[in-house]
Parts: sequence; structure tokens; C-alpha cells
Amino acid sequence: MHLIVESVHIPVEIYIIIASSVVSFIYYMINGFASVFYSKNREYSIYGPGDVTVVMPVYNEDVQTFRMAVNSIARQKPARFIVVGDSSDEPYRTIATSAGAEFYLNIPRQGKRKALAYAMRMVKTPPCHVCGQRHHCPPMGGPL
Repeated sequence: MHLIVESVHIPVEIYIIIASSVVSFIYYMINGFASVFYSKNREYSIYGPGDVTVVMPVYNEDVQTFRMAVNSIARQKPARFIVVGDSSDEPYRTIATSAGAEFYLNIPRQGKRKALAYAMRMVKTPPCHVCGQRHHCPPMGGPL
């Protein structure tokens, strides 16, 4: 007894799709495997929190939010912590200085850009982290 099988014609495009899928799969598996070992030994930054100056402008911010942001940054012990009050003095000065920050008052109100420019003239460290209370302030010492 003989079994007769008809020949099936498969287009070349299908072979190309299968070959590229196999190559892509192998490529991503090798890269995924290599990245696990590469990231463990990777040094993100030569700077630590003690090498960074943090600059924070403030203008009529919510006091509780400001207090939480200042305390969070102060716990990381930056080299310098500069708060510039853009025509906003108390209670921001008291909160900032009690947390160990330097407070400078910028009168009359000139806007965030001028307040930041004023603070940047006092920065002496190569890395500088500009942070505002309304923004997420990631821990320092990571990628710059």
C-alpha cells in the first residue's frame, strides 16, 4: 500500500517571516539574558547624594506639601540645599532653615525662571538637582 501525498507549495514570504521571527527571538533572548548581568554591575553615577546641590523655588505653595518635600530632600543629605522664595517669605523660610536648607528671598516676584537663575549662581557642585514640590523628586545618586 502506497500513500500518495500531494506537494504543497509554500510561498517564499512565509519562509522569510518564519526566519526573521526565529532570528528576532534569539536576538531578544540573548539581549535579555545579557542585560540581567550587565545591570547588576553597572555604575549609574560617580556622584552620591552628598555631592549634589538641590535647588527648590517656592511661590505661595501649600505649606504642608512644601514641608513634606523639604523634609524628604533634607533626609537625603545633599551637599547643599537651596530654597529660593520668589516673593514668598514666611512660613517657607522657617520650614526650610529648620530642615537645614539655605533660604534666599527674591523680591519682587520675578517668576520661577529668575528664581532658578538666582539660585544657580550659588551652585558649586557639578551635579545640580532642580526640584519643585509639585513634581516627583527621585532619590539622588541615580542616573543624572
